Order: sequence, then structure tokens, then C-alpha cells
Amino acid sequence: MYASAPISCMKRIAELATGQHGLVTTDQLLAHGASHNLILGWCRTGRLHRVHRTVYAVGHLALTPTARRLAAVLSAGEGAALGRKSAAVHLGLLKPWHEGNAVEVTAPGLARRRKSGVHFVRPPSLTAADVRVVEGVPCTTVARTLVDLTASTLGDHLIERAVEQAEFKNQLDQAAIAATIAQIDRPRGVRRLRAALGVDRLDAAQAGSELERRFLRLILDAGLP
Repeated sequence: MYASAPISCMKRIAELATGQHGLVTTDQLLAHGASHNLILGWCRTGRLHRVHRTVYAVGHLALTPTARRLAAVLSAGEGAALGRKSAAVHLGLLKPWHEGNAVEVTAPGLARRRKSGVHFVRPPSLTAADVRVVEGVPCTTVARTLVDLTASTLGDHLIERAVEQAEFKNQLDQAAIAATIAQIDRPRGVRRLRAALGVDRLDAAQAGSELERRFLRLILDAGLP
């Protein structure tokens, strides 16, 4: 038999979940008056659905892509943020299908490990200034995301695309990129990023599709008007 929760407790939790894409963590549930026994009872009755070990969806599991990313970040604990491809997709620098099946989460102190649907990466020299909240989800900044992408297995053409999209969205800050690179000890892949920053991106950045972008790249490379 599970103890029932006061209506005020349930209301606070519902309000919290509303501001977090329908998600709550174990610590948040406990802080708002729920007990471990009550959490277990809510899971059995369908009020809560476990997404990760310490993250729950309230009422249903129909998670949006944004909610799925936030759940991954919440599962990593304090200081975590979307990183690499997931950050690039969330920021609109890459298309959704470039993210793959696992959400990439980055945070100081995280060991390189995997769990279902999440890929944890420990980035070098990540600071609070490298993270901002976008649509309710902690995410690496555009500058930090571009730098971290070059250390991943992402192809050069996709790094170039991410740079072009950042420029098209008026978010390409080369001074911020330089400062980010300077704070990292022995940064990887910097040559790839510098190469992408050095190409003529003005027309290709305005392409409406991947095919259009590649065609415009051919025109630019051929020196045609």
C-alpha cells in the first residue's frame, strides 16, 4: 500500500514538469515532498515513467526531441550540457538526422561512457561560460560547439556546414572561437575548423537544403558567379 501525496505536492511537481518539457528528477521529486515509496507507487500506477535511472516523464512517454535531450542532460547531474552533434542540432547548426541515435552529453568530471540513448563525453577545460540554456536545455555555446565538433568523427563537409549555418544565423563569433581554443590545452581538430572558417561561405550559408548547399559549393569552388 503506497501513501497518497498531498494535492499541494502533486501540484508543485506538475508545475515543475511543465517548465521542464514534462520531466522531473528524483532529487526534484524528493525536494517537492515526494518520498521514495511514493515515487515507486507513481511509477506503478503510470503517473511517472522512468526515462533514465534518476529522470522521469510525468504522465506519458511521448517525448519530443528536445525533451529527450533534456532527459539525457538531467541524467548526468549538475554541470552537464548538450555537446558536440546534439548541441549542433539543438542550436540549428546541423540537421536532426546528424545527431544519430544517442544524445551527446558533456560535463566536467564525466568519464567517457555510454548508456542507453546517451553518449557521455568529458570535454577539456569546459567552463560555465561555455554553456547557455537554449529552449530550456543546457547546451554548449555556438563557439564551444564548433570547437568540440572538430574533435569528433564528424566529416569535414558537416563541420563546414555547421560554420555556414552559424554565420547565416548571425552567431559566428570568430573572437569567441579563438578564445575557446586558447583555453583548451592541446585542442584537437583545430586545423579542420580553421579550414572551414577560411572558405567562402556567404552564398552557401543561404542554401535551403543539403543538395542546394553542395551545388552552391561547386559553383564557388569553380569560381563561377
